[in-house]
Amino acid sequence: MSTGNTTSTDPSSRFVSESVIEEARREREAAWQKAYESGDTSAAPPPESQYDPRTLYERLKEQRQKKDESYAESRRFANQIKKLDPDETDFLESIDEHALEKQRAERQAELLALAQFKDQVAEKRQASTLTSSRVQLGSNKEGRIAAA
Repeated sequence: MSTGNTTSTDPSSRFVSESVIEEARREREAAWQKAYESGDTSAAPPPESQYDPRTLYERLKEQRQKKDESYAESRRFANQIKKLDPDETDFLESIDEHALEKQRAERQAELLALAQFKDQVAEKRQASTLTSSRVQLGSNKEGRIAAA
């Protein structure tokens, strides 16, 4: 009395024995060896999956726990950041303004020192041109006296 139903209610038919697993592995290796000998090197042998005796529930639970831990780790520092209150922002703005004012004063001092240096250089040039013109005038007078 066969009903044509291929599903068996026998619990032992749902389990796979080790000999069946070994036979399937040997068949895969033989098929890969045949493909390799024929020159098809692109067909690498598939990695063997390790047998895990745990139930699917336990494996999925472990995966979920790992995912939750990685999410918690990524969000750990996000909870430590707090917003600044108005007093803190005012204080930080005053520090920034003080630093800017100090930079402006330093820049003014540099510009003043540079202007003074330029004035001194101009005075020295002017003084050197006056002394060189006096030396030329004195040498011209001596040359005239000697010629006369």
